[in-house]
Amino acid sequence: MAATLVSDLSNLFQNQALSQAASELGESEGSVMRGFQTASAAIVGGLAGKAGQPGFLKQAFDLIAGPLNDSSILSNIRGLFSRSTSGSSDGLGGKFLSMLFGGEQGSVADKVGQASGLKPSSASALMGFAAPMVLGLLGKRVKEGHLDMSSFSRLVQQEGSGASSMLPAGLGSLLGAPVASATAAATNIVSPPVQATSSRRWLWPLLALLAAIGLVWFLNRERAGEQVRNVATNVSNFFKISLPNGLELNIPRGGLEARLVEFVKSPLPVNDTTWFDFDRLTFDTNSAILSAQSQEQLANIAAILKAYPSVQIKIGGYTDNIGDYAANMQLSQQRADSVQQQLVGMGIAAERIQAEGYGPQHPIADNSTEAGRARNRRIALRVTQK
Repeated sequence: MAATLVSDLSNLFQNQALSQAASELGESEGSVMRGFQTASAAIVGGLAGKAGQPGFLKQAFDLIAGPLNDSSILSNIRGLFSRSTSGSSDGLGGKFLSMLFGGEQGSVADKVGQASGLKPSSASALMGFAAPMVLGLLGKRVKEGHLDMSSFSRLVQQEGSGASSMLPAGLGSLLGAPVASATAAATNIVSPPVQATSSRRWLWPLLALLAAIGLVWFLNRERAGEQVRNVATNVSNFFKISLPNGLELNIPRGGLEARLVEFVKSPLPVNDTTWFDFDRLTFDTNSAILSAQSQEQLANIAAILKAYPSVQIKIGGYTDNIGDYAANMQLSQQRADSVQQQLVGMGIAAERIQAEGYGPQHPIADNSTEAGRARNRRIALRVTQK
């Protein structure tokens, strides 16, 4: 299940304060976006990890539903960030972090920084900034939904299961957050006791059934990530590139960002056939919701477009040929629109970006194999004006 709380917080931060935060912290927008999402997920996950403790839950609920928790701060994210980095951090947010993590607060911030590529001081600042935002949005949900302790507990546990999937290795166990594991769910099959008999003929049909269940789970697992891949690109070798506006990006050699910059700088004219596949975008299954892991590449594309203000682009969405054609066309359009909206939210003018869904049209691989279908589920970019 998607972590809607973290997603909503990330959208607020991205639209209102990302550029300011990156500038004030002296970090890249991609790293700051990852840091904020990881910090928010850690706070939500830490809350969910303690939701089973009645005493703690009541204390947290009283803090969140109390009169001192003002959700109006969400309408002035920039001002909130300035206060948190100037040393006058929100007292309620600091109390909340202390309740959640105690003496482990520094270790949590270190993990957030390591996972996001941020300096320790920047990770700590984002933790202090995210805490009152989490409080504000939770308070808003409690008040608007008229939640009591019981319904609040259900909300926290639901959000925690989604947030745990966004935590880096080692941080989930540090928080005690619930970890949803598809592997555990698929392999933890308890068979009913069977009386021993001299015949083992029953064993083979059972093994065949279990193998079939495992195969179905594996195929679904392969599809579930819906990762948009670029088959011709090796994205393991990162390097730094300087843009005309002085911004420096750390990008994969041969990846989308590098090829896009090369094309924009080249004398080659724009055309209808030169498309660049995104190689690090992930959507929730059968949905247009982008995962947190997608933000790095989207932030890089936004930075490139800001550095080359005359460039205009078109986003194309594609699916495999499985399922209903009309549904695939709709999904591909929604995914292209989602990418467009994210870039607009990062400060790119809407008129510079077109979005179109092509569904199963224009496959680049054989749809008769899972590997081919995975390649056909993609988002691509075309430059329409330099």
